[in-house]
Amino acid sequence: MAKKTRVDFSTDSEWYTYQITHPDEFKEQEEETKKSQYEKGIFKCEKCGYIIDETEKDFEKTTNKKITRDNDGNILNCPNCGASAKNLKKINKEKKEEIVRRRKRMQEKEEQRKIDIAKENIKDDLMDLLSDLKTRVLEDEIDIKRFVAVFMNLSHKIVKRNGKDLDIDWIEYRKTMIESCQIVIDAYNVKADAESIMEEYDQDITQDELYLAEYKYYIEDDKYSIADYEMAQRIKEYENMEQSLFKKERERALEQEFQERRKILEEKAALREQRRIERAISK
Repeated sequence: MAKKTRVDFSTDSEWYTYQITHPDEFKEQEEETKKSQYEKGIFKCEKCGYIIDETEKDFEKTTNKKITRDNDGNILNCPNCGASAKNLKKINKEKKEEIVRRRKRMQEKEEQRKIDIAKENIKDDLMDLLSDLKTRVLEDEIDIKRFVAVFMNLSHKIVKRNGKDLDIDWIEYRKTMIESCQIVIDAYNVKADAESIMEEYDQDITQDELYLAEYKYYIEDDKYSIADYEMAQRIKEYENMEQSLFKKERERALEQEFQERRKILEEKAALREQRRIERAISK
């Protein structure tokens, strides 16, 4: 039977009396009207993937504050990317949970990928450093004590720079590196222990300024480190020079030396960057 309206009654009095005697009928009409205007739900933005869940416990205190609506309560756009309402697709709770689980798996996978790349980058730089230091020992540029001291200092910088996403036990790390360095010391029959070398090195780091500047340039991408070192060296040279002719000759020699060193570092840095690119793509 069709619901009655004002036109079905002769007078307003009859109409008001009917409304009073049939409250359930008008309550149903009111609820249907509200239902036709807006119904809360879960929506997914098809442009950015953002999920609006109006059924969440804290929705009113959090997400709802970011949402703009029309007079009937309908969401006008995505609060994340601004896409219009036509891009908001209604989904059920099960679908939302499936999406959340999938995203969590993807996030965990991406985090693990970053960790794997960080470990490979650390290994790559440490092997590069180790190889370089071994060459310098063989060519008598540094002795084994300097080898240990520089390796300990720079290996820590390498791990710290690349290991931001890693949970590193630094006490255990130092213990491992000390043990590794001790093996090298014993192999060269040097009467010293790695811990003592490190204590001495901490007190006199300046004697390896050039090497530290090179690796600051190469590993930490500080392109001013070599230039800063060069300037400091030239100032020292000039302070000890008396004849201007000798100054010019020495300046040319220094410039050639620095340019050769810079070329080698740039080539190493380019190869290192290429390895990182290939590693990131392959993971």
